[in-house]
Amino acid sequence: MRLPTNEYVLDPFDVHTLKEIDLLSHYRLAQIPDRNDVYRLRVLELVVDKAVFSFGDPIVTDLTHVSIRKTGDRLYLACSCTYQEDALCPHAWTAVTAILNVRVYRPFFDRQARQELFAAHGAAYGLQDEPELDNLFTLQYDEGNLLVQPIDDNVLFVASSADGSQFPILPAVGPRPPQGRSENRILVIGRHRFYRQLRFELIDVEWTKAGKIKSITEFIDPAAHVWKTEDADAVKFYAAIQTFQNSYDEENSVADLEALKAIQRNPLNIPFYYHHRELSEKINGRSLTPIGMQLLEADLVLSVFKRKPFYEIDASLEWMGRRYPVRQLRFRHRYFLADDDQLFLIADQQLLQLLEHFRNGPERFLVHETQFEDFKTGRLDPLAEKIKIHYAYIRPATAVEAALLTDDRERILYISQEGSYIVLTPVMRYGGVEVALYSKKEILVEDANGNLVRIARDLDAEDIFKERVVSQHADFKKQLGEPHFFYLHHREFLDGEWFLDAFDFWRNEGITLLGFEQLNITKMSPHKAKIDIKVVSGTDWFNAKLKVSFGQQQASMKQLYRAIRNETRYVQLDDGATGILPEAWLEKIAAYFRLSVLEGDLLRIPKAAYAELGDVFESGMLSDEVREAIAGYEKKLRLAKTGASASVVPKDLNTELRPYQREGLHWLLQLDELGFGGCLADDMGLGKTVQIIAFLLAQREKRGQTANLVVTSTSLIFNWYRELQQFAPTLRVLIVSGSRRNGLWQQASGYDVILTTYGVVHADIQHLKKIFFNSIILDESQTIKNPSSERYKAVSFLRARVRFALTGTPVENNTFDLYGQLSIVCPGLLGSKQYFSNTYAIPIDRFGDGKRSLSLQQKIAPFILRRTKAQVAKDLPDKNEMLIYCEMGEQQRAIYTSYEQELRDFIAGIDDDELGRRRMHVLAGLTKLRQICNAPALLKEGYDRRLSAKIDVLLEQLEIIATNHKVVVFSQFVEMLNLIKERLDGQQIGYAYLTGATKDRGSVVQQFQDDPHSRIFLISLKAGGTGLNLTAAAYVFLVDPWWNPAVENQAIDRIYRIGQNKQVFAVRLLTPDTIEEKIRSLQEKKQQLATDVVKVDLDVVNKFNKHEWLQLLS
Repeated sequence: MRLPTNEYVLDPFDVHTLKEIDLLSHYRLAQIPDRNDVYRLRVLELVVDKAVFSFGDPIVTDLTHVSIRKTGDRLYLACSCTYQEDALCPHAWTAVTAILNVRVYRPFFDRQARQELFAAHGAAYGLQDEPELDNLFTLQYDEGNLLVQPIDDNVLFVASSADGSQFPILPAVGPRPPQGRSENRILVIGRHRFYRQLRFELIDVEWTKAGKIKSITEFIDPAAHVWKTEDADAVKFYAAIQTFQNSYDEENSVADLEALKAIQRNPLNIPFYYHHRELSEKINGRSLTPIGMQLLEADLVLSVFKRKPFYEIDASLEWMGRRYPVRQLRFRHRYFLADDDQLFLIADQQLLQLLEHFRNGPERFLVHETQFEDFKTGRLDPLAEKIKIHYAYIRPATAVEAALLTDDRERILYISQEGSYIVLTPVMRYGGVEVALYSKKEILVEDANGNLVRIARDLDAEDIFKERVVSQHADFKKQLGEPHFFYLHHREFLDGEWFLDAFDFWRNEGITLLGFEQLNITKMSPHKAKIDIKVVSGTDWFNAKLKVSFGQQQASMKQLYRAIRNETRYVQLDDGATGILPEAWLEKIAAYFRLSVLEGDLLRIPKAAYAELGDVFESGMLSDEVREAIAGYEKKLRLAKTGASASVVPKDLNTELRPYQREGLHWLLQLDELGFGGCLADDMGLGKTVQIIAFLLAQREKRGQTANLVVTSTSLIFNWYRELQQFAPTLRVLIVSGSRRNGLWQQASGYDVILTTYGVVHADIQHLKKIFFNSIILDESQTIKNPSSERYKAVSFLRARVRFALTGTPVENNTFDLYGQLSIVCPGLLGSKQYFSNTYAIPIDRFGDGKRSLSLQQKIAPFILRRTKAQVAKDLPDKNEMLIYCEMGEQQRAIYTSYEQELRDFIAGIDDDELGRRRMHVLAGLTKLRQICNAPALLKEGYDRRLSAKIDVLLEQLEIIATNHKVVVFSQFVEMLNLIKERLDGQQIGYAYLTGATKDRGSVVQQFQDDPHSRIFLISLKAGGTGLNLTAAAYVFLVDPWWNPAVENQAIDRIYRIGQNKQVFAVRLLTPDTIEEKIRSLQEKKQQLATDVVKVDLDVVNKFNKHEWLQLLS
């Protein structure tokens, strides 16, 4: 009865007395569930007196769950289906049937069966006679197996093995049935006792010493083995046996034939025996004889004879070289032909039906000649695909007639689609007749008189054709025995582009492929990519001609590039199809594009990337001209950093080049000759500027007057101008800077050197990109290290025959700093930004990849020249002095001009006598001008504390130098040091600081000398001009000039003294067109006068008349 909770109750429930027929009183539906459904249940939970089963395929539909619980003599069942009647639903019926009949389910609801299991297992513990074994053991279900375990793990497992040794003390597990074949197991073939249905039984037997069956020991349930084996063929074997044990249908079916084929394959090599029921109803040793089972390999032949006025048709079987009338064949159990001790399985459904038809029908058929053509068309022709039909009344063709057709043969593979499957049908064309290879039909053609003749098919050629098709997929061999071969699921057909390799193979074999374009599963091209590439040499580039074709369709370069950019192998073609690039070629083609610039149908490869051509392209792809060019580049660049004597120093260079500077000039000229750019990355102080000036002079000697652009920072543009004036006065120089530059670019072509700034390039790029320069020099090129910056983008638009970068720190923060600089001067050398980042920057910086680092060094080595001070020490004096001009900005210049004019007006308004009396006022005015040259904020009149060209230049230099060298900075103004401090603090740069107010001078000095993290030392003149030993430093900056050179030398000597083992570089910062420059000039011309001025006494002032003071301020 059904409870309000929707549970159905069986009351009473006794597993020993309840039969399946009793369940009918609890079932009202017309159709009783298939008993095989009990083996399709899924166990979700199975414990003593409780179970949960599920029905259905979770992929196809929602699962149905049946819950069962046993309480006393009642069995409660609850199903998740919608059935509400007061009866069992089909799911509950099947679940109860499973409890009654499935051996591994029953003990959970049958206490007696459970006790027998526990007793058998308890013998190993000496517990077999205990009355309540449920309190000692538990029963567990494990994927089709029953496991028995003691509740208390401390119970000792005492059973001995066969050899008397103790079993190890482990948790006990119930015995499992054998996993595979037992040596005592046989498969018995026979007929059901009450039905005509074929039946198979797995049986374990005992053998006599003579090898005969002695007795039957156990009938084996194949269902229990289905879930225990991992071998697919074994699973099918057990399932097939189970199919015949649970089926009572006498009609044959395709499923039966599939099951019989699984049994015939016999993957466990179990001996087959036949049960002769006429000898004994029960299976015993006397009723069993060994028997073999094979697949029938035979052809049904219908022979057609013309016996007027009828056509006579009879059937025979071509088997083992003979023809047997169907009526003479020995059939057994419908599915087999018997011959001695062998059964031959008729595995083809159509053949089986035809044999039964002719076996049970008339021996021959007669068809009147008036009806024969219709009979032939409607009945015989369709059968000809599967069975042989021999028209005996048609004469065979003569050798000449046959040759006309057999010589005109074509192998065709038709490709079609049936649902989700791709069907491949091999057809041989004989003249105008096409015959499918699986077909059995004869070739019938008309002779010259219009009469039919028979042409013999070339079965050897057809077998070779079939073998060529089969060789391309493992499944095809298995499909040879099926009615129509061959087929693949469309996913398997497309997987890994299998069809491309197969199609390519078949085309090469001369097989014609038809029908692929009509498939609905894909728009892919049926042709493999054919790739041809040739690299030739152009004027400034290597030109690669890449041709990728798919059959008659050729992919354009843009189509290829789009595919590579999207990291896909699929190329959209003009005909709408999609070509597939080979996996092995994907990275190669990507490398071609990475190395080159796409222009139309050409890949233009920068010649700077010559070294990679041999790595990316195979030797056969490179023309002789390209190979010669590469060899020439390798030789010349190998010599570029040596053999400096080969380059003659320009005669107009107004200085002597040191040996390493001559080498630098030689390197620059060699790269220039090859049309390559490069990066001169010498340490600061080694004279990069003078090497470039020598290069520019050499350009004029070689090429005449040409426009060369020098781009630098605003703070250094005046420095460049002064050094050009000093070392190359014959060069015409144009400065394009500041706000008053309108119209200057139009004049550029008339100058040898045009000096400008990165800011101006960015602002004026629309004008600049129209000008083609002979060379572009990018000073302080770390300025453009970020490829995403606006300055980098602007510089990349500049056009020139050759470009060079100058920097003392090619790598400031990380390896990617190199990319921005070298991608401008050597375009294409390092590939794309993403490629460089993934290939070099990230592996080197993040993971310390030594191999990538070495590879990058080798790639850029010809195009970067870097010498450190240590490397060229022998060519340097011990002390090197440099002068850096710091051009004031407009605001700072306006302040200076205002104060200068005020002081000039004051002096101009008094006579010489008054000038002597007002000397302190004049000196105070000079001091103010010097302070403004440093920073207007020193006047303490509210000027911006960041307004200082000198501090801007100083910080630029410190950023370059302090990474590798310690630096001392001197100023006579403490407040100037404080301004520098503020800027260093803002940039989080560490420093030491010493003024007259410093208490513990010794510890501060010691910290700078010994602490590797203390890189910069700020010192006031009065506090540190004398008495200090600062040999840890290699650079000293004099922020503001002293009028007395001796005082400057004393400051420099704090670093350049006994104990110093490094070259010392003294750098003076000077503001041009100011009092500082005039004093510097006076130092050189009137050494004694400058010394006297510093003394600031009345005699000094008296030595300057009004005219001299005004000259000083002019």
